[in-house]
Amino acid sequence: FFTLTAFSLLLSLERLIPHWHYMPLFVFIAFWGSAAAALAIGAIFLSSSASLWEVSREVGRELGVGSLISSALDFSRGRDRLASFSPFLVDETITRSRESIERVDVKRLYGPLGRPDFLLGAILIGLVVIVQVLAFPGEVDRFFAAVSDPRASFRRHPSVNLVVASPDRTVLSGEDVTLEAVAFGSLKHGVELNLSYVEGVWKKVPVETDTISFDNVPLTAYRRTIEKVNEGFTYYFSAGDERSMTRRVSVMRRPVINRLSLIQRFPSYTDARPETVATLAGKVMSMVGSQIVIEGEASKEVVSGGIFFASGRVVPIEPRGYIFTASFDVNSTDTFFVGIVDRDGLKNERAVHYPIVASKDRCPEAEIVLPNDNSILPRTQEVTIHYRAYDDFGISSIKLRYTREGKWSDFRTVEIPVGSRMVQKQASEIEDDYRWSLKGVNLFPGDRVAYYLEVSDNNTLRGPCTRRSKTRRLIVPSLSRMYAEARKDETIQRSDMEEILEKGREIRKSLVELSEGLKSQRKLDYNMKKQAEEVLNKQNELREKLGEAINRLEKTLDEYDKNRLTSRQIGEKMEKLQELLKQMRSTKLADAIEKLQAMLKRVPQKDVLSAMKDIELDTDKLLQGLDRTIELFKQIMRQERMEEYMRRMEDMLDRQIALRDSTAAGDTSGVSVKERKLAEEADSLKSDVGTFSKQEEDSLIAEKLRDLSAKMNESTISDRMSQAASRLDSGDLSGAKQYQNGAVSEMLSLYSAMGQCQMAMGLALSDELIAKIERAISELLDVSKEEEQLAFEMRSSGGNVERNDLLFRQLVLKNAIIKITNDLSDVARKSFAIPTGTFAM
Repeated sequence: FFTLTAFSLLLSLERLIPHWHYMPLFVFIAFWGSAAAALAIGAIFLSSSASLWEVSREVGRELGVGSLISSALDFSRGRDRLASFSPFLVDETITRSRESIERVDVKRLYGPLGRPDFLLGAILIGLVVIVQVLAFPGEVDRFFAAVSDPRASFRRHPSVNLVVASPDRTVLSGEDVTLEAVAFGSLKHGVELNLSYVEGVWKKVPVETDTISFDNVPLTAYRRTIEKVNEGFTYYFSAGDERSMTRRVSVMRRPVINRLSLIQRFPSYTDARPETVATLAGKVMSMVGSQIVIEGEASKEVVSGGIFFASGRVVPIEPRGYIFTASFDVNSTDTFFVGIVDRDGLKNERAVHYPIVASKDRCPEAEIVLPNDNSILPRTQEVTIHYRAYDDFGISSIKLRYTREGKWSDFRTVEIPVGSRMVQKQASEIEDDYRWSLKGVNLFPGDRVAYYLEVSDNNTLRGPCTRRSKTRRLIVPSLSRMYAEARKDETIQRSDMEEILEKGREIRKSLVELSEGLKSQRKLDYNMKKQAEEVLNKQNELREKLGEAINRLEKTLDEYDKNRLTSRQIGEKMEKLQELLKQMRSTKLADAIEKLQAMLKRVPQKDVLSAMKDIELDTDKLLQGLDRTIELFKQIMRQERMEEYMRRMEDMLDRQIALRDSTAAGDTSGVSVKERKLAEEADSLKSDVGTFSKQEEDSLIAEKLRDLSAKMNESTISDRMSQAASRLDSGDLSGAKQYQNGAVSEMLSLYSAMGQCQMAMGLALSDELIAKIERAISELLDVSKEEEQLAFEMRSSGGNVERNDLLFRQLVLKNAIIKITNDLSDVARKSFAIPTGTFAM
């Protein structure tokens, strides 16, 4: 037991202190000393014998019979003392003692089984020794060498000529390690490096030789560099039987980041959900103002570190054992890496750099869709602005800013409600209409109103970003300009309808020729088919142009209504004219054309003739309607033209009175400029009335128009206005006011003359229609009397009247009726009161 214990303890010391010079001597003394002590103790134990009395007591204790054995021994030795005991007791004690002793197992008392404590201890120590022998074979060899040779500690060490230059050391994982030994004296064999990465397993590695100098004494050095050491090892240099001391190189590993995850929280105003990246592996796309939380896991316990940016910013991390976190706000595009430090003060290396691209919340955009730039401001001084506004995340306000160019030094602001009546495709996109009224702004003809939209987003983090749309302008026109624009449309419409009428007559002529050709040939050949298809195509084109004319008329009516360019009576007439055009766009003609196109493919001649007759009749109705429409349109435009002159004169009169009142009040700022503009408008009106009177020389009111034009040519309105402007420039307010009063008087006179001319125009048209209707009725009564007389003569003659004479008289009456009907149709052409089909033959 003692020997095994000593062996185990000495092996452990060999393991713990492998390079102690005096370890072999200590092992020799300790082992053999403990063995000698054990032998001495055993000899003493074996040489000494216990007394019979002690043996009897031990046997009795072992047998559990108490003092029976010792009493029997006492009886057997002490004859003199037996007198005090009865013979029966003595015999019975000795007999029972003998029987008990016969049952005793001697091995149990004196063998190993009789010493269970020592046995168990010996077994445990033996197991420990077996494990040590298997685990540390090198130490076992050194132990037996030391035990067998007490001089080992005093003998010259085999490596006395090879000295390792460095002691045991610890290096960082991945570093290069240079192992070096220096030879003192001569060596019989070449030097090799012995490496062991696994206990007891060695491999020889060649070394490089170099010469160094120590105190001017040349020495030979043997080196070997182990590159990128990742695990620890033991080594020594050897040269034959000589070897250096064994040294150990331990590896300390740097911390490694095993995982990085990222949570990105966008600014609250964006309403965007947080974005999680489970494994950060590349570029981070973010936006300015976002918060990024990084969580990482390291291979070693982390004590400090940070997020290092290329811009120089450093964000410390919060370590929690192997886990660490850090958070930072995104301000700009940058690059970062994560650096950590473990408990040994080691930092991670080869850190991965992560680009972070910070996109900014783009500023909003605004666009004015309608009205177009340099549009005319309606006379109502109200305009509908159709606009679009959009932003990445939301719009907080929209403002309409405007100014009078050349008149105001700043812009005025109108708040446009966000969200009212708007159509939202997304929360950040608005398309809406805003009705803008300029009635409270003192605008004058020729003014230009510049305006734009100013849109702000909902960026509450850095403050709203504001952008503006392109600037557009509204032109405040004079009445003359507004009517001039409307007159262009009227001219185009009149020209279009006359073109449609002319093409319709050509188509009707082609239809008649085609129908007569089909009747004469009794056959629909290929050429006739092609001709028919061409006529039908032209007919379809005619219908399309008619539709365009109707659409243009609707647009004109809308403009007239918006700008209040016409009276209610003329507006109603134009609406009736529009209804007439819509009636002409009937589906009957379209159905007949489609029917004929289908028949041309099947070719039953009788049906084709019938269909062509239908188209011919519908075309006649269309031409009659167009003819009437054009005539009515001319009348309306004539009346509207006269109303235009009345309105322009009225507008000029109001403005001249306002200028006169400003002069009388002493407020003459800008009055002279406005007087000159009024003078130009007065000359323009004079020229327009003269042109109109020449155009209407064949009408019923030509004389009235000539008189009006003559009065305007004789008037000195523009001269008076120019004189008033000159007096204002010179400071002569009294003289200016006189000229202004004179201009007002003349304008009132001309305005009255225009009213009389307009009234005469309506009365002349009514008188013409009434005269034609009265004459037609009178002629119709005469024809009726002649018809009755002819019928009476035929009944009373009994057949003696000449047949040719009767036929001739009947033909004359028929022609008279046709003429009367045409006259009445002409009346219907010029009036909305009589439907066109009333006098159709």
